[in-house]
Amino acid sequence: MTALFANNAVSTLAAPISAQATALTIQAADAALFPTFSGGGGAGEWFPATIIASTGEIEIVRVTARNGSALTVARAQEGTAARAFVAGAKIELRLTAGTLSEMAGNIAVLSNDLNTATTTLSKASNIAVTASGGIPVGSVQNALEELDTSKTPVGHLHVINDVTGLQDALDTKVNADDLPAGVAVGSIMAFGASEPPAGWLECNGAAVSRKTYAALFAAIGTVFGGGDAASTFNLPDLRGEFVRGWDHGRAVDADRGFGSSQLDAMEAWTASFITRWNYSSDGSQGAASVSDSGTQGATNSNAGARVTIDPSRVARTAKETRPRNIALLYCIKAFDAVTDPAQVAAADVLSDMARISGRVGDVEESIATIVAPIESDEIVVSGTGVYTWAHGLGKVPVLWGAFARWTGDVASGTGYEKGDEVPLNFQPYYSSSWRAGGVWADSTECGFSCNDMSGTAIIGKNGAATDSYLANNPDWVLFFRIWS
Repeated sequence: MTALFANNAVSTLAAPISAQATALTIQAADAALFPTFSGGGGAGEWFPATIIASTGEIEIVRVTARNGSALTVARAQEGTAARAFVAGAKIELRLTAGTLSEMAGNIAVLSNDLNTATTTLSKASNIAVTASGGIPVGSVQNALEELDTSKTPVGHLHVINDVTGLQDALDTKVNADDLPAGVAVGSIMAFGASEPPAGWLECNGAAVSRKTYAALFAAIGTVFGGGDAASTFNLPDLRGEFVRGWDHGRAVDADRGFGSSQLDAMEAWTASFITRWNYSSDGSQGAASVSDSGTQGATNSNAGARVTIDPSRVARTAKETRPRNIALLYCIKAFDAVTDPAQVAAADVLSDMARISGRVGDVEESIATIVAPIESDEIVVSGTGVYTWAHGLGKVPVLWGAFARWTGDVASGTGYEKGDEVPLNFQPYYSSSWRAGGVWADSTECGFSCNDMSGTAIIGKNGAATDSYLANNPDWVLFFRIWS
């Protein structure tokens, strides 16, 4: 569930609503002041709103969709009762105590998730490089084993006393044979893009590392070239080539080894022609032509004709023999790991682990200050006027609010019990044109204004008919909460 907010979202009802209504209409001119839902609503989004009658009655609702000035609402939220409201009743987006509690709960869940992440990273965050450049074996080894609990330590022990040792361990982790299975390493496919996708290398004959691409080296070896014969091997080079199935004993393309290349060729063919003395007519067909008939000699020894073979007379010709084709990118599957092992650098991993661990700590500290608000002492409201509390933050709080707490026994008629709390809103509060209270905060203090004739009115609990008043009532006390 995602709560939406907007500043100064205030309007009035364009039409009356009953206590059972789940839809209402606000003034069209004010609609844009209220939050916009993704796709019109239905995706778990909502915002809180308070409807205020001219006589002071309020109802908190949850707006679950907005289509222009038409709002869909869930009624009677946070202990308020559903009631009828006339056209012109005020409606505004207010940050309520229930909304804050829900946000605090969500943040607490996030805090638990971060604690789990912190536990996983705790060993990594304690890795320290010694003055000589060495890394303690135990801490890195334990961190690596933490990431692979399915393996026994014996099968994954590495001597890690420097960055190179850690790199060896990382390479082994990335290229382990128990990584998620997909298309087998060594598979060759044609792709309709000019760059290879993640996990694949272009079949361009390049020499690549036997250690970095250990799984690929195990699959194809040196069939397509041995590289430097020590630390590298060659990928197949399929640029500009047609791939042919290996004969493998069928005797269609015999006497060829697996992975061998073959030049272009035409199947052998022959032709024969007969020319006669003084044969001047050209009766040739197809690719053959006859020209320059001979002339009769004394002994007919010079008789003959020139014969030309030209395939372009009957077919398309080029500098090679080829079928129709489309040029695509041949690639070979190189690894199954999510991350390209060529990009896993030990020094970078250590740096990232320390940085992430530090950021987790910062987030946890921030969450702690949001989840746990700072609360003032209780203040007795002896009459109308302004009541303040010096919070000592030295900055404006992130959130702030004024609250009333009932400290007496059950209040006759109002329904309040000892310990009940009522938010006095998180912005200037106007229950009617003649009863008003306001709350504010700056970098030094929070303040609440109780400046009407009878003292700020507090509506009866759960729809109770009788109101009570904060001023001159010993059972009500005022206090502030801030979130830094």
